[in-house]
Amino acid sequence: MTERSKKIIENLQKERKSYYNEHNFYLRLGKLIEKARKRADLTQEELAKVLDVSRVTMGLMERGTQKTAIHTLFRIADALKVPADELFPEDMRDLLSAPPRSKDLSEEEVLRLRRLLESQSK
Repeated sequence: MTERSKKIIENLQKERKSYYNEHNFYLRLGKLIEKARKRADLTQEELAKVLDVSRVTMGLMERGTQKTAIHTLFRIADALKVPADELFPEDMRDLLSAPPRSKDLSEEEVLRLRRLLESQSK
């Protein structure tokens, strides 16, 4: 096998692993959203209305087939009156407290995110 072929196979394996990890994350996230919604005694339709999304989108998020943006996750937490980290899989909660990389976010976004995280922890 050539060196180029080995690199291609290696890259494909990394991509597959990355996809699996991401897919697994959204499946787990969706289950936690569903659990919190049911604890709040809300239907998908009621929560969707509060979030201004369709019931179908809410169902897709709960099934893990719709990627849920971080700002949407915080909106869901607010609507369900739970801390945002409760909606994250337990082994991934440290992602919420990791400092954002300044090259990815503007200074204003970093400040808003920090304020939001602080308010969630109170």
